[in-house]
Amino acid sequence: MIATVVLRDCVRRTDREYDYNVPEHCEGKIRPGQFVRVPFGGGNRTETALVLDLVQKSEYTSALKSVLEIIDEQPVLFEDQMGLIHLVRARYSCTHGDAIRLMVSSVVTEHKDKTCQVACLADEERALSVLVENELNSLAQIRVLELLLESKEVPISEIMNALSVSRSPIQSLREKGLIEIHRRKSVEANAPAEEEEELFEDAFVPELTDSQKSAVDSILSGGAPSECLLFGVTGSGKTEVYLQCADRIVSEGGSVIFLVPEISLTPQMIRWVRERFPNGLAVLHSRLTPRERYEQWDKIRKGEARVIVGARSAIFAPAVDLRLIIVDEEQDTSYKSETHPRYHARDVARMRSRLSGAILVFGSATPAVETYFSAVSGYTRLLTLPERVKEARMPKVSIVDMREELIKGNRSILSRALCSGMNDALGRGEQVMLFLNKRGYSSFLLCRACGNTILCPHCSVTMTLHAPGTGRKPVLVCHYCMHVRKVPETCPECGSSLQGKMGTGTQQLEETVQAMFPDRRVIRMDQDTTAGRGAHARLLNAFRKKEADILVGTQMIAKGHDFPSVTVVGIISADMLIRASDFRAGERAFQLITQASGRAGRGDKPGNVYIQTYQPEDEIINYSAKSDYEGFFEKELEYRKRLGYPPFLAFGNLVLSNPDETLGREQIQEVKDYLLTLVPAISDGSARVFGPGPAFVYKLRDRYRFQINIKARNKSGLADIFTRIQERFSDSGFTMHTDIDPY
Repeated sequence: MIATVVLRDCVRRTDREYDYNVPEHCEGKIRPGQFVRVPFGGGNRTETALVLDLVQKSEYTSALKSVLEIIDEQPVLFEDQMGLIHLVRARYSCTHGDAIRLMVSSVVTEHKDKTCQVACLADEERALSVLVENELNSLAQIRVLELLLESKEVPISEIMNALSVSRSPIQSLREKGLIEIHRRKSVEANAPAEEEEELFEDAFVPELTDSQKSAVDSILSGGAPSECLLFGVTGSGKTEVYLQCADRIVSEGGSVIFLVPEISLTPQMIRWVRERFPNGLAVLHSRLTPRERYEQWDKIRKGEARVIVGARSAIFAPAVDLRLIIVDEEQDTSYKSETHPRYHARDVARMRSRLSGAILVFGSATPAVETYFSAVSGYTRLLTLPERVKEARMPKVSIVDMREELIKGNRSILSRALCSGMNDALGRGEQVMLFLNKRGYSSFLLCRACGNTILCPHCSVTMTLHAPGTGRKPVLVCHYCMHVRKVPETCPECGSSLQGKMGTGTQQLEETVQAMFPDRRVIRMDQDTTAGRGAHARLLNAFRKKEADILVGTQMIAKGHDFPSVTVVGIISADMLIRASDFRAGERAFQLITQASGRAGRGDKPGNVYIQTYQPEDEIINYSAKSDYEGFFEKELEYRKRLGYPPFLAFGNLVLSNPDETLGREQIQEVKDYLLTLVPAISDGSARVFGPGPAFVYKLRDRYRFQINIKARNKSGLADIFTRIQERFSDSGFTMHTDIDPY
């Protein structure tokens, strides 16, 4: 017997299938989908490989090497996942190994390690001094020190997962003598799980409305197409439809994958799902420790968990007898990976549902233009929930003209109408949410004498002003490379002390709100306050328990959350959302404003929404205020068709980077020259090439970035072009990535 395998850690040069003899001690035990160890290369180094198939005869005439051992007798991948490897590899121009690592973390082969590396402070007083005096120039290093000040000793793997950092800042702190690293016996198996929200004593199953019943019946009917879009206004009970469909699938022995876009939504969804499925629930997201991730993954693989809740990577979970995939808030940009392979969970869900035969449900109050176009074109079944449940009414939306506020002498971040609404709501014991999609204190510092702004020395972006906390001085932070520097007392360019804070971030909004409402507790949710492990759940749980009156935050508070006591929502700086330089800017602005508005009035009390803008006549603002998705969609579709953007053409880009600006410019031109000969040959002239030009962020982490944009008839054609480029330049030393549907 011969095993056909691919290497888990292959590069493009070794990305191919290999045949190995199956030794006697593996016969009868080896199966497709298993991880095995094999000797590879001239030095016979040991590599981990995935068994794709078992055959009787090899096409290779030379003597075959033999499999060394089976790592785990139970397969790590099921049949539909094996098929998914090939589809992901073809669509995203990656290797077999890249696709395998999406589905099976390296922790699967490393989980048996009995010891782990831990970090602790070398000197607590020195660490405090370094933080107070802003001596570090890396936000990642600052966050590691803050975590260790709080927790004393933490496994390195947990630091990396909790803070979403690499090993580099940890090593840098060690080299500076601020932390120590040593090995100790692993106790991760007994470590407390991430803090979760409290559960209700009994799971209450509400009676469905007629629209909800119709949606459940239609989803489970097995009709064609098997892909559905559940399009319902905010608060219409989409989650209850998901749960009742999942209950039916699980009762029949099937499994369900339930995707939510962001980790901030995961605790709430876990709470709801666990009430219905107290046993047999697994959770997958980036904040789990390696041991926790392995335990959840293994529970799914063994069929002990039939409902899997998680962020985008959960789409790759080894679900047994997968019959239902739910993608909640399907329009959310968090479903798009920004690291290689740059997959979109929505597209991967489509691939997997076709391979497994599972029903696929997309849900949203503001669907992606491409998804809604698919529904109105008949490729996706459209199911609607036009009204809120429990007799809750849609909130009253007011557009506040901030130009009038200035004329009348109000220079505050908050309009008089919003302040009045907040006062009334808080006086009645209700809660308020304020949405501002910009973290930090101010967007940037501007010298009022010479006009200079302070740029990151490593990236071509302005640095954002942050107020780190009590007893610490403000700092400037680059949101791209996390470089930190002290705020200069005078302008570095002209020496003037006339430096102004321009723009408003969530920190400044929090400070303003606290000053205006000193007797009210304010909670802020953004990337800075949720960096620690369990932070999302703690903050949301505190707000749900009414331990705070006002929640200030970025887009992580704008969608999916259900707080019945919230009756007032303020949307600050709506213009900032609309004016982004991206063809999807209008769509994202409409979605965020509509979703944020939908947090108000979800209980039995009426809600009020205040959209603050300097352009009250803007179409996007007005469509959002009326929750008029159809009106927005028709206008947006006309614009997309005229300019040849999705869903009418597939759009992708290629970004090449080099620390040498001149060499990078030469390399991108070489790629362009190759494209001009390639595209006509394989696309019948339907594809168009634009560029090269500078990438949106031209300099990033000391590398200059150039891009080429491509439009093609469909994503398959685009993937073919990108795969050929990757193969052509794989040995050229070029650093570049390709991206289909770049965000």
